[in-house]
Amino acid sequence: MIRTLSASRRVVAALARTAKLRPAFATAATALARGIGHRMQPLQQRRAMSVDATDLKEGAPNARVNTPIAGNAQNLKGSLNREHASTMTTAPKDTTRTIADLVKADHAVATNLFACANKANCVDADKQICLWKLIRELSIHAAVEEEVLYPALRKLGAEGVKWADKSIAEHHDLKKALYELDQIDADPKNAKTAGLVANIEKLTIAHIKEEEEQLFPFMAKQCQSANMCMTELGKQYLSYKPYMPTRPHPDAKVGSYIGDRVLAAADYVRDAKRFAGVKDFHMGESPEKLPAIAK
Repeated sequence: MIRTLSASRRVVAALARTAKLRPAFATAATALARGIGHRMQPLQQRRAMSVDATDLKEGAPNARVNTPIAGNAQNLKGSLNREHASTMTTAPKDTTRTIADLVKADHAVATNLFACANKANCVDADKQICLWKLIRELSIHAAVEEEVLYPALRKLGAEGVKWADKSIAEHHDLKKALYELDQIDADPKNAKTAGLVANIEKLTIAHIKEEEEQLFPFMAKQCQSANMCMTELGKQYLSYKPYMPTRPHPDAKVGSYIGDRVLAAADYVRDAKRFAGVKDFHMGESPEKLPAIAK
């Protein structure tokens, strides 16, 4: 199997060279091969690269950082920034924050982008860019929560399962609205845009309030008794985030490791075209830098 995977990677590389594919497509194809390669590795090898949060306690001295995709992510980042070819967000090096801290940081990004889109004096072109970024960030955020946060919740008993199911249902409603907005290219001149944005903001703010005021206090208490490390979940959250879909896919399987990366490969190419002319916006940047760009 490993030999087959290596051969497939060589084929992808050869196609990129001989057909002179667009850098965005070549990068996406390579990232996809790496992501699937990690999934196809023997279980014992994957375990050596992963964090099992349920086996770790807060502050464990030998905690291992989850690395979901084989290869040098820093080199990949350089390629993405040079070409503005992908929306892969390179995970920050900070590994001290909990998953709650990181989710709240994402919430702040979304809140800022709503403020940007709702500015009374914002010209249509700038408003559309803010909405493109909003679609991107909420799509990434939803996907990484579904791969990391909600599976962790399911390990916290019946109440955790209820929280996970409720949150996934809320995500589905949000992704359907984001999909409609994406289908009209978030065009401020379209008669549907204002209503869709208002609905997306209403759904998002309600979800944020629920997570920050109810879910995370519950999770902090339950994780301690279950020996589940919130900081280790934060590391996993960061390591998965660069490889999430950047467009909404309401009909896709929720939390699918390979499925999300296949969707992401196509999304990277589409976003390369969408953001190609956006000044001072590098799609390889951390999403936590977006508020300064959006203002």
